[in-house]
Amino acid sequence: MAESKALDRRVVRTRQALTAAFSEALLASGYDRLNVEAIAARANIGRSTFYLHFSGKAEILTKSLATHFAVLADAVVVEGDMETLRKVIEHFGGNRELAKQIFCSAARQVLSRSLAALMAERLRPIWPKKRTDASYLPLGLAAWQIAEAQLATIEQWLGGNFRCSPAIISLALRRSSQAMSLALLSCAKNPE
Repeated sequence: MAESKALDRRVVRTRQALTAAFSEALLASGYDRLNVEAIAARANIGRSTFYLHFSGKAEILTKSLATHFAVLADAVVVEGDMETLRKVIEHFGGNRELAKQIFCSAARQVLSRSLAALMAERLRPIWPKKRTDASYLPLGLAAWQIAEAQLATIEQWLGGNFRCSPAIISLALRRSSQAMSLALLSCAKNPE
């Protein structure tokens, strides 16, 4: 049992080192030029060890944002905790340079896919069953549309194109996400 706990601690330490190295390398070179070799070198581990923990830079990006993206996804259907959403937006704003490297690059496709998948999970229980006719709005497309709207809002705010508080951004994300989900749900239920 003690050996198992030691192994677990090593796994946690390695993942933490990789995540920290990913953030540093992302700031240094941007997502587009970032590669697994650079991340592994910064973490002082071998490339094969990296692949024991992550399948590539897209997965480490997704895993490093999972907690924050779960909060963004909750904005679709849950009234929930506005304070937590505001803290996530404040976190992005407080790490603006790193966040801009993520939200304003080729990483955007990875982010969209990840956030849309989380949103689809939350919408699935209320979404109508799939039909074969062309009038059906697929859940995945609706989730992607809402995810892109959220990411665009965050990207514009991080880029300094609009000056407003994290509280206002949080409120806008929640209200627009819920309004879009209701509107898209009505399209899926009654396309006419």
